[in-house]
Amino acid sequence: MASDEIVERALKAIAAMYGKHPLWVQESLKMWRVQLQDIDDRDLKIGVKDLLRTTKKLPTVAQLRDVIEANPTTKKGEPIRYDACRACDRTGMRQLSRWYINDFGRVQIWNGVAACDCTKGLRLGMGAFPDYRDIVEQWESNPATTRICVATDDQPALRLDQTMTMEDDKRLRGIA
Repeated sequence: MASDEIVERALKAIAAMYGKHPLWVQESLKMWRVQLQDIDDRDLKIGVKDLLRTTKKLPTVAQLRDVIEANPTTKKGEPIRYDACRACDRTGMRQLSRWYINDFGRVQIWNGVAACDCTKGLRLGMGAFPDYRDIVEQWESNPATTRICVATDDQPALRLDQTMTMEDDKRLRGIA
């Protein structure tokens, strides 16, 4: 169990790093104590050091717990693993390409990734990346779209003919 002294020291370190008033420490102390009661002092110190090195804005107690649990040197530390699928090649991000006609009547291709619908994709995306199905739905409703390619279980990486036009392929190979 994290001691009151170590929790308070952790909060003071966080407050100093992010310019919080000392009253913030006193107001937050009770809640952080409750949330960290199953973490031992050593792990809390390690977690705060890791957190302060990596975060750019005021962290939450949940973020601190995630950092502690992700660190393999802590007692709680086990690498966090999320189930991934073959379609995203176990990355959580699915490869997509959209073929469309631009404003000048030329075929263009957009290549990129979007969050997969597997557990890992949902966790990693967390709102920062849209779900690939939402992207595909938007593309399908756009009349300029001529072709959509999406990575699948059978084909986790798109082929060259799905990601570039023949014109681009010739240019890449130096055949003009």
